[in-house]
Amino acid sequence: MFMTSYSLAQRFQVAENIKSLKMLNNIIFYMGFMNVIVVFSVLFSSFDLDSTMELIITICLDISIFIYSFCYPVIMYHSCERWKTEIIAFFTRIGLLKPSSVLKVHPILNTFGKSMEQANTMRNHFDNLQLSWEAVPRKSIISLISQ
Repeated sequence: MFMTSYSLAQRFQVAENIKSLKMLNNIIFYMGFMNVIVVFSVLFSSFDLDSTMELIITICLDISIFIYSFCYPVIMYHSCERWKTEIIAFFTRIGLLKPSSVLKVHPILNTFGKSMEQANTMRNHFDNLQLSWEAVPRKSIISLISQ
């Protein structure tokens, strides 16, 4: 049986990549949807239409551009924890939010966002450590001396 082991840095990088991809997934769907709306609005505005249809298409284009520019920061706020904490700190600094006297306790989550059991974490660590020690073939002192 072939076992591969990854270093802590490699596991951390994979976890960060998964978080980034989850954030980018929301942004890509939003931007793709909004790009289609804007492109169709611009496309239909280039046709020779009567003034009422042209006005409706222009209003649709203006509204879609406004929504496009307004919703992007909102999606970033909800998708990225770092943005959320920095925006809350900024609004607290300028006085729009009151500092919270209650500390929020965040549960420990794994890479996929599911809650990890804290009671078994230490036990699992030592179990895995013991398994890794047993997986390494040990050499006897006699075999080391005879070499």
